[in-house]
Amino acid sequence: MVSATNVSRFEMDVTIFDLDRLREFRKTELSVGRHDDQLFSFDGLIPSTWFAIRIEYKLFFFSSDGGYSDFPTKQELIIRTKNNTLHSPSIIDDQIIFIDGVVTDQRNVNVTVDSVFAPSTRLSTLIVPELQCERGSIKPPAQRIANFTKIHFDLKKVIHHTNRFENPHCSILCIFPYIRAEIMDAGQQTFRGKEWCGSLQEALEQFPSISHGLSKTFLPSILLMCHLLFL
Repeated sequence: MVSATNVSRFEMDVTIFDLDRLREFRKTELSVGRHDDQLFSFDGLIPSTWFAIRIEYKLFFFSSDGGYSDFPTKQELIIRTKNNTLHSPSIIDDQIIFIDGVVTDQRNVNVTVDSVFAPSTRLSTLIVPELQCERGSIKPPAQRIANFTKIHFDLKKVIHHTNRFENPHCSILCIFPYIRAEIMDAGQQTFRGKEWCGSLQEALEQFPSISHGLSKTFLPSILLMCHLLFL
């Protein structure tokens, strides 16, 4: 079992991909002993550019049989670098999908999602949606985003057939995004982006009502429906 006391060293490979130009930007290998202090730097990145960062770790530790074992793991980040120094360092641009519309009734929820990346022959955004309810989760098939993709959640899947007035008590909506890209000299790569998770009411607040043809008088009725179905 891995713990802070038995790790002898670790290795880390960091590969940075430029998603705007679809090429490998940099690859760095780092091997550090337990008592060594070494700082990894991400300097030199192009401003105002989307990057995918793949960090592969391997921890070496003493096993219970007296030998050595290793534990590999991986982490991926998709971020956009800032275009000037005026932006706060605490603000990280890492949300690659956004919710553009929500329509609900007593038996259905339709959520419209779009990506910051325009679809092309070499890059696409995939999403895995999930709606968490009291009697289970509704998981529609994964979809490829192509100009405002609509996700349909069938609430009848978590409602007893004998009680059509039952409240499904669905609390959390999650959208898990992935980028699939053809990287120059590296072939097809898939990167996991930051998920969006929140209540349906929070999803409604993600898009401006006027610019999408939703009147201010109609918005409270949708919020009321969300309150009845999901709270």
